[in-house]
Amino acid sequence: MTRIARTVLAQWAPTMVQPWDDLVAQAGEGGVTDLVRLLRPVCAAANGLTPLPVPPGEAVVAASHSAVVEFAEQFCVDVSSIDDAQRARLHAAVGDAMGDVVAATWVADMVPRVAHTLARLFPDTEAPADAPAGSEEITWRTRGNLVGDVVKRVTPTVGALKEVDPVTTEVVRLRGAAAHNCRLCKSLRDTTALEAGADSSVLEQLATDPRAAAALDAPHRAAVALVDAIVWAPAHLSDEVIADLRRHYTAAEQVEMVLDVARNGVNKIMVALGRDEARVDEGVEFYHVGDDGIPVFADA
Repeated sequence: MTRIARTVLAQWAPTMVQPWDDLVAQAGEGGVTDLVRLLRPVCAAANGLTPLPVPPGEAVVAASHSAVVEFAEQFCVDVSSIDDAQRARLHAAVGDAMGDVVAATWVADMVPRVAHTLARLFPDTEAPADAPAGSEEITWRTRGNLVGDVVKRVTPTVGALKEVDPVTTEVVRLRGAAAHNCRLCKSLRDTTALEAGADSSVLEQLATDPRAAAALDAPHRAAVALVDAIVWAPAHLSDEVIADLRRHYTAAEQVEMVLDVARNGVNKIMVALGRDEARVDEGVEFYHVGDDGIPVFADA
């Protein structure tokens, strides 16, 4: 996380500062640490962004981990296109560490997207001189279960933010669900958004039709444009998208929407692993996000 992005979080979403610092400092353990050194520059190059700092040690030769590089690049560019053959090659290369490697890929992919977007949205932010940035200032952490670390830290902490109205939050979520083709996410509907006036037919279109943005009002089109930029071309977030977003949303809402894209983007881990099955055979499943940021399903 860059100094500027961290400063923006500290001002508008302070509960997210420590979780993001921890993700940046997550070096994994054993052989995963070596792959973190490989994944961070690979993902940054795929997205056209500045890579996260890497743990100290010898750089990994990409050619010796071609399956990992191939998987990571596809994860960044279009996770929905990862197939069983790619999963099999990754598993053959990393074995039982596959879940942690995919989670480390998510960190290498998503954190720079968030950092770059926040820096573009708030270019006049001045970071304190003592704000951590370089790898020499990081206390590296080694632990297992990186998937759990991402899901249990990022998802509820962002979910507990409530500056953005529930309809916009659901529009942002479903746009990301469609982009990543997450079967589970596309099958869910937030009852809080429906109760706040969300049109269920429009939500259905958002989950299934890339052209559905035309049916949205101006503020929601601006929100969708932000999602599309972060997902598909994070290095090329345009001045027009930024200006339109500022026209309709406060600074705190802008930050929360960027973080919502990241929270929703945790689905990339499950899509990449092929574990994104819907919990219902047909139709949709209803849920809401509790005050603690954790989803509560209607049948719970």
